[in-house]
Amino acid sequence: MRADRDCWGVVANDPVRRATVLRAAQYDRRPGDPQLLRVLLRHEVRRGPTEELRLAAVLLALHGRTADHALLQSLRAAEPDVRFLLGGFPDSARGLTQWAADFDWSHYGQDPRDETDLTWTALARRQGQTEPARAALIRILDDTGPRDGALLGSLVHEFTALEDLGQAIRARRLHASLEDDTGRRGAALVDLASLQRRHGEVEAAWRSLQQAVAVLDGPSPLPPTDQLAFDLDLGLPQAPCQSVTWRGLGLGMTVAEEHFLISQAAVPLGLHEVARAALRSGNALLDGLSHPTGNLRRAAEAAQMLAAPR
Repeated sequence: MRADRDCWGVVANDPVRRATVLRAAQYDRRPGDPQLLRVLLRHEVRRGPTEELRLAAVLLALHGRTADHALLQSLRAAEPDVRFLLGGFPDSARGLTQWAADFDWSHYGQDPRDETDLTWTALARRQGQTEPARAALIRILDDTGPRDGALLGSLVHEFTALEDLGQAIRARRLHASLEDDTGRRGAALVDLASLQRRHGEVEAAWRSLQQAVAVLDGPSPLPPTDQLAFDLDLGLPQAPCQSVTWRGLGLGMTVAEEHFLISQAAVPLGLHEVARAALRSGNALLDGLSHPTGNLRRAAEAAQMLAAPR
């Protein structure tokens, strides 16, 4: 691109080639690059608040030009998501270089060996190099340990994007097992159920979804006849406040929909007990929702039609 400006438009219009050029520019910085970076930035902003957009903004801002401060300021003013992406942006051009240097130090740098492997596997995937990306991701997954919860979540996303649901299931199962927070663990189990269903493992999906609901609901309160409580003069145990629970939030709709999708998937496989059980539980969740979506109601109706005795 430095040698032939005539190709700028073609390359900048291609999001994959644009990302590749921006990564190259990150590690090979030249004083004459601002004009090219502006072209890449203006094309990238059309995709929304991407990592490549922030990289382009930082590389451009490192040159410290007043006109580029005004350009970046206008992009932030036009899009709230871009404003959030470029957090801490200086009010004046005098602080532009320092802002960019701080971002560069914390997020980017000039040594490709410091970059996370997921950056390269994602770029390889986007370029169509699926098998090298898959092989590298499997090696990363094989090396994960108890402290790699966040990494496992990212691996699920990457394997799903590669349509390798088997490895995505493996990563999500490990991820769910490492979560101590009940909300996050329950949500991970719901996603595990979705992946298993899409992979054709409907019975396993139903077990994972039941486990998710149990985790999200938590343990039942102690019975009012708990003798230890009376002996210690603690009074009757109080039921936890149920005014707002996961069932009344967006997660409740997601879990209800997964029930209906599992019910639908079970029927063609002859898993009629699973289909009816998932439908019953899904309807119970649906009845507790104050504002179910049209898509959710349609999923319930489709499951009802399939699972009804013939």
